[in-house]
Amino acid sequence: MSESSVDPVAKGEKKQKTKQRKLTHDELLRLCSVFEGELQARDKAITILKQQLRQVNTAREALKRDEFINASAKKTSDDEKTGNTVGQLKSIIEHQKDSMRKLKREMCSSEQKHHQLMEEFGKEKRKHQEYMDKSDEFVNLLEADRQKMKLLLEEEKTRYDGMSRSFEKLKKDSGEEIEKLKKFSMLLVEEKQAQNKKDERYLSRLKTAESEIVELEETLETLLKKFENEQEHTVTAQLERGLEELCDKHQQEMEDSLAELEAERKKVADLEDTVETKIAQVKKLKGLHRNLQKTDDQLLVLQEKLEKDGGRADLEEEITQLRAKVAEFENQNSAQADETDIRRQVANELKAMEDLENELDRLRKTALIHKQLERFVEDSMFKLEELGGRFEIEEKKTSEMEVSMADMKRGFSELDSTSANIIIVEEELRKDYRLLEEELKRKSGDSSDKTSLMAVVIAERDELKQKLQDECKRLKTLEEDAIEKSRDFMRSSSRIETDSEEVDSLKSENLEMKSLVVALEDEINALKRSTPVPQKCSKASKNDEISDSEIKLLATEEDLENVKVLLKQEEQKTQKQALQVQMMKDRMFKLEEREEKQIADLKTLLEDEEREKRYFEKALDEATSNLSQLRASAERACKEVQTDDDFIVTRPSSRLGAISPAVHIFDGPASHRIIPGSFKGCNYAAGMSQESLVRPSSIKNHNRIKLPASGEKVHMSFVTEHGQSTTPKTVFKISKDKETGAPFITSSSQESLPKQESKYSSSTSIASDVGKSNEQPSATPQRQKSDTKVERVRKKRSMFEKAATVDPAPTSLSRKNAAKTKQNVPPETEKKEALPQHNIEPQVLATTKNSQIKSVSKSFPSVATDQY
Repeated sequence: MSESSVDPVAKGEKKQKTKQRKLTHDELLRLCSVFEGELQARDKAITILKQQLRQVNTAREALKRDEFINASAKKTSDDEKTGNTVGQLKSIIEHQKDSMRKLKREMCSSEQKHHQLMEEFGKEKRKHQEYMDKSDEFVNLLEADRQKMKLLLEEEKTRYDGMSRSFEKLKKDSGEEIEKLKKFSMLLVEEKQAQNKKDERYLSRLKTAESEIVELEETLETLLKKFENEQEHTVTAQLERGLEELCDKHQQEMEDSLAELEAERKKVADLEDTVETKIAQVKKLKGLHRNLQKTDDQLLVLQEKLEKDGGRADLEEEITQLRAKVAEFENQNSAQADETDIRRQVANELKAMEDLENELDRLRKTALIHKQLERFVEDSMFKLEELGGRFEIEEKKTSEMEVSMADMKRGFSELDSTSANIIIVEEELRKDYRLLEEELKRKSGDSSDKTSLMAVVIAERDELKQKLQDECKRLKTLEEDAIEKSRDFMRSSSRIETDSEEVDSLKSENLEMKSLVVALEDEINALKRSTPVPQKCSKASKNDEISDSEIKLLATEEDLENVKVLLKQEEQKTQKQALQVQMMKDRMFKLEEREEKQIADLKTLLEDEEREKRYFEKALDEATSNLSQLRASAERACKEVQTDDDFIVTRPSSRLGAISPAVHIFDGPASHRIIPGSFKGCNYAAGMSQESLVRPSSIKNHNRIKLPASGEKVHMSFVTEHGQSTTPKTVFKISKDKETGAPFITSSSQESLPKQESKYSSSTSIASDVGKSNEQPSATPQRQKSDTKVERVRKKRSMFEKAATVDPAPTSLSRKNAAKTKQNVPPETEKKEALPQHNIEPQVLATTKNSQIKSVSKSFPSVATDQY
């Protein structure tokens, strides 16, 4: 019996153990509750049955009770049948008691762990509060810095607006001045065209005058031929009157042409003055351009100082200095304007300068222009050197930027590696989380596993938060580095396109980091959702933990949103800075284009001036040649004829273009010749032989020259000097001696002729000197062919320096004295001196005498002229 009773109990325990291994915790709890209910029901049933047995209502039931009590043998057999079940129940009760004890122990251990977790959670709360306090302080500091930066930005914007307005005003002023210069250049071109037309008209008039002169010469020849055939006084008087009228007409025409020439010369001088003023205005514009460049450089320096220091005292001092400089520039401009007015007045007073002085002034101007060109070339070379230095500096900066970009790339590669590691860690965490979930499903009965799982999940959240904070810090550092490097890029105007590409790459990387942050947030939310439900008994304590963890998550989300806002602000700042850099680049390109345009305009102006000078020199040469021809024709026409020994028909006049003594040869017995001025020599040609009649030394002492008588025509040539000593009354005659019949020369006053030096003699000496000096440059072109360009430039410079050292321009006092002397001189002498006052080269004076002699030989073919 005992063995049979023990075996089923052991089997039941084994079955329970196997079932315990298989059943979950919830199922075990349910079984325990069912067993407890069955035991209670059994106890109740036993008590009810006992009461029923004790309560007897009928005799039959009493009998049955007696039989139950009395029948002991039968009860023992019943106990043997039910004893096994009782033992089993007792073993089950003991087992349940043991399980209850184990549960109590585990609950005690779980409570201890819970207390430890609560302490750790309190510590973490304190740490979080400290961190939040620190973050609040940091946020306050950031807000204060942001407000300061806002104020600085507003101040910079106001200053920049003011400077931009001033710069726009200067732009408008410069544009207006450039338009004025363009209009003035158009006016100059129109005036040049009009002047060219006038010059063409004047040349046509000169040609017509030359044709008239040729016609007059022909008429004179015809008249002379007629006069040779006719010997009557009336015919000669009529011819002389006709000649006087023709000469008067020709003289009036010459005076009109000379007046037109003087007016055109005055116009040319005015145009040259206007060109000089415009050149001065162009120089002023260059100075303004340089000042603008200086102001731009100062603006850049001010912006750098603002970024470094942020103070206003240095700016105010610099502003005061700039205002003082502006005042100095305005004073200089006013002084220059006054100087230009004075120069104009002086130019108006000194319009009647001599030709030699004007030529020397032109040479000086050309020398100054060449010097200005040299200075301009030197300035341009200096600017090129400065640009080369800047280019080298910018190359160094670009090399430094490349190094920094390499460092940035390394940092980004490190970030990529860290992000890859984070992704790997996340995957591992997900795998661990899945394994934990599986283990939790297997171990549903252990509440300690739940608490450990919560602790693991919280630890993982904390680790993820720390990783997020580290990544945010790295992002901030990267953004700060990117901002600093973008500022460096903004300052260095070169390679901005590459910088923009780098900024785009930084933006893309920032977007990637943002996407990583969003993924981490999603994972945190998933972890939130996937946290297991706590027990009912510990709901109150664990809800607090969850609320705290949710608060932490909200704080981290707010931090992430703030980081996003800061990223957007920094992106906007970088865009604004890129726009400012583009604006500065556009300004620099525009300024360079303006400088190139100004240089091209100056070059064109200089070329036009050189062309004008060449044209005017050619016109002057032509005018001098025309004047020499006109003088020769005037001297030919200004000689008078006399047919009687005693009665003088006409007298020599000193007026320009009037009738003056002439040389004529006649075959009659009363033929004679009238010669003005002092007499130098006479050559005789009778037939084929030529003899010198009288030496020059005999002319000084004697008043008449005898010629041998012959039946042939007398061919003679005289050389005279027209000076101030010749009076209208002194007249030389050629007549025959009554006794011998030989011709001889006598004067009307029968007095010795004084010898005085005149302007024409001095002019001839000057002409000879100039001819000697001009003989040397005639050989220079052959030498210049062999010379190099450098030697030619040196020779030109030496010539200009020599011309500049010679200052033939008279002073103001000498000019005033000259004017006074002119006022005291009588009109006749002024008319005689009117010719050399015109701008005629010395060579022209030498050619006039030769042209006079040649013209005499043309008009009188019977006279053989010998050049002296």
